[in-house]
Amino acid sequence: MASSDSLRDLLVRGIAAAKGGSKQEARFYLEWLLRRDAPGEMQVDAWWWLSQVTDDPAEVRRCIEEVLARDPAHPQARRAKAVLDGRLEPSSVIDADHLPASPSLAEDAPASEKFDCPRCGGRLAASADGAWLACGYCGWRRSLASGETVAERDFVVAMATARGHRKPMRTRTFRCTACGAPYILAPEMLSLTCPYCASAFVIEHAGSEELIPPDGILPFQVLDPARSMGEAARDVRTWLGLYLPLWSFDLSGQVPWKGVREDRENRVKETVTGTLLVLERHHLVPASRRLPEGWARSALAYDVKGLRPFQPAALADWPAETYQVPMSDAAVVAHAEVFAGVRERSRGEIPPGVQDVGFDSRGFAFDGFRLILAPVWIGLDGGTSPRPTIVVNGQSGAVGAEKGRRAPGWFSRLLGIR
Repeated sequence: MASSDSLRDLLVRGIAAAKGGSKQEARFYLEWLLRRDAPGEMQVDAWWWLSQVTDDPAEVRRCIEEVLARDPAHPQARRAKAVLDGRLEPSSVIDADHLPASPSLAEDAPASEKFDCPRCGGRLAASADGAWLACGYCGWRRSLASGETVAERDFVVAMATARGHRKPMRTRTFRCTACGAPYILAPEMLSLTCPYCASAFVIEHAGSEELIPPDGILPFQVLDPARSMGEAARDVRTWLGLYLPLWSFDLSGQVPWKGVREDRENRVKETVTGTLLVLERHHLVPASRRLPEGWARSALAYDVKGLRPFQPAALADWPAETYQVPMSDAAVVAHAEVFAGVRERSRGEIPPGVQDVGFDSRGFAFDGFRLILAPVWIGLDGGTSPRPTIVVNGQSGAVGAEKGRRAPGWFSRLLGIR
């Protein structure tokens, strides 16, 4: 068996030649390394750099697949395969450390969809459970039911392009097409009901291809928060139902670990290794910074089994916002939380007596993601400047509350409070 130093020397020489543009020399050293009994990590590096010095597309694909067979989470190989598969345009790939200028959203007259009754012209509103779009005057209604499933977005493609790193930035002006009243829209606002003529609009917020539109929506199941809260809601004068954005991530892979166990009889320490499997579906991370931190985690936990494909009509007459936390930032949070969960779970899976355990978080990666809108009830007290006193999960009824907090500016804008 070749020594690790000699194998490392072959890898270093091969990579140096590849970086220097000497393709034949690089292939010589890298293929020599692969013919020997090299450790797995060296094989991954060798196959990756072979893909960089190969001109034959079929050979490039084979090298990339060899990398992914040994390291499914390899970020460069995953991106390269997305390009080979036609899922990612090379021209759209960005350097995440040097993002180009923010997308230019139109400042005036953003596109919107107005919801009027086709029978009488009255205002249409979506039901709280998301089942119907109904007219409050003549009773006309249309079902919002859909047999479609919510498709998963490609995480690798999003992270390689500006979409995965952007958030809406620019304040815009909007004029009600029914009565002409002008408004200033915060960049995160996704829907609006005109307080003068009660017309309902859903803003086509993703005016740039670099922004991500909602993929799914969770309907309200708690339809009367006051009744479900009982005494806890005695200080609430007004309930405001709204939709807040969440990022949903799917992750899979494994977490290798290494520790030391002492043989007390022979007084010899031995190295012990193993892997912990990761299979996390629908890990939710808040995409809004509007609620206080304590509220976000206590009230924004949802069961996504009832997730429906997003359609603008579901927001008619309901306030909603799009994301203020870029997908890439939320992914960092999700990865850290899942890794922390794996380490916690390891207490019951690592054999007793193993000490000084170290974990490698690079073995698991993201399979996909979605942007979803989730229902929340905000309870407001009854002063001249109403303040949120309680927040209720619109699906489960879970409660988060922090009394004495002033209303965030976003709530003030929604309610017309100065």
